[in-house]
Amino acid sequence: MRAVLLAIAALGLSGCAVGRFPQLAQEDKALFFRCWPSMQRALCGDDRDDVYVGICRSDAQKAYADRPAAKRAKWLVARGCSKQMVAAAEEERDDDQ
Repeated sequence: MRAVLLAIAALGLSGCAVGRFPQLAQEDKALFFRCWPSMQRALCGDDRDDVYVGICRSDAQKAYADRPAAKRAKWLVARGCSKQMVAAAEEERDDDQ
């Protein structure tokens, strides 16, 4: 029953939950996805249901995108992404500019 309810919720939320995430700079999206494996457990728990994890990831993408750009790295670290990973990504970004 839970899987059915989650599937219905996913259909209702698909495309809506990500908000501004698709419009973020490619570097911002790449940093989110680089950090996602380390944040997933903190944000979604131990549930391995694909539908639930998809909804959880969409919610996280929306929350991340809603942060001012200057606060996104801090948001990632607060949710389990290592400071070293964020710093390395920011250094790569600086090198590219």
